Amino acid sequence: MTILFEPLRHHRCPWRIITLIVIATVVLSGCSAATKPRDLRSVPLESSVLYLQNGALRTQTLNDGAARVLATSVRVGCAPYAIAPDGSRVAYQDQNGVWWAISTAGGAAVQISDKPVQMVAWLPSSQGVYFSDGADIRALLFDQTRSSAVLPGGGQRFVSPTWAPNGEHIALIENPRANVAEVKLAKADGSGMRSLGRVLLSPTEATELCPPQIIWSPDSTRFLFNPGRSATIFYLTGGTPLPLPAHGADAVYAWAPDGSQVAFTDGQGTLWLVSSGGTGVRNVADAVAGPAWSPDGKQVAYISQDKGGYALRTYDLSRSSTRLLVQVPNDALLNPQWFPAAEALLFTRQARDGNSTIWTAPASGSGSAQQIASGAAATLFQKPK
Repeated sequence: MTILFEPLRHHRCPWRIITLIVIATVVLSGCSAATKPRDLRSVPLESSVLYLQNGALRTQTLNDGAARVLATSVRVGCAPYAIAPDGSRVAYQDQNGVWWAISTAGGAAVQISDKPVQMVAWLPSSQGVYFSDGADIRALLFDQTRSSAVLPGGGQRFVSPTWAPNGEHIALIENPRANVAEVKLAKADGSGMRSLGRVLLSPTEATELCPPQIIWSPDSTRFLFNPGRSATIFYLTGGTPLPLPAHGADAVYAWAPDGSQVAFTDGQGTLWLVSSGGTGVRNVADAVAGPAWSPDGKQVAYISQDKGGYALRTYDLSRSSTRLLVQVPNDALLNPQWFPAAEALLFTRQARDGNSTIWTAPASGSGSAQQIASGAAATLFQKPK
């Protein structure tokens, strides 16, 4: 095992950050606190929106509408930024392809790496990020009191390392051959690595997708691997992996809050529901975008398209009924997201000329939608006040 320490490149930042590179193995010693999620149950939270506007990364609080520019010259792509689980920081990529991290309250940005980076993801604790530069998988910790941490190494061998929400396991893909991906699981300390199965890939899979390819269930008992045109559920207990119905390249998956079901749009105009055990696969609506589960798991929001244009709708699981919230004749509707209390939804409206605006709509179906900002790639998140 080789551990290398590198100096930090920063902008007037007082943080001391240590980069540790571990080559060709997975060892997580002494960093259990870094992988444990932060407990926010007793912390006052406020809801905000992160979005892009004319190349700038901006944040806006929903209660007072206060807006702030966090960064300029941000590269626009399928995943231009990544928010920490506790909402305290955001990682983003500039026009030169360099990744940075900055507090969502503003301040100085910290350079994550001066090398080309293939992926950036947050530790469950929000104390740092991990990423692959193609040769190694590296970790950055934003805590000056911590002197060491170790994350998976071997960036050409292991891809998509993703921590479980509870911080106890990490799933990753070993891809020694172009047409076979081996799905592996390890404990947070790196011990007990085992294979959960292999997935055959098409020549274009695992190379064209926007991350993430691994999506954990909220209860951390299983995860979904989506390399491109087929998806499979893998279980921590082992057993036979569950292939989901075939879908198009634009499929989007979402776990129910209790992990009991998966909702997905198949990229071909259909919204599906399937139990995490593989039973009860059903087509519930025509949908071209979404889905998004309500916080209580009782409804699924999605976007449909018909002769009347694009529409934002919700599907009620208990009543097997749909509700129309917003319909527009000309513009496209994108990316529905629920407010924490499920009283409203956030969505993006894209005009034919490419200009985008960000809106909210009451979940009850009564009342009108309201524009809150001009921009795209919007994400609703919560952070400590």
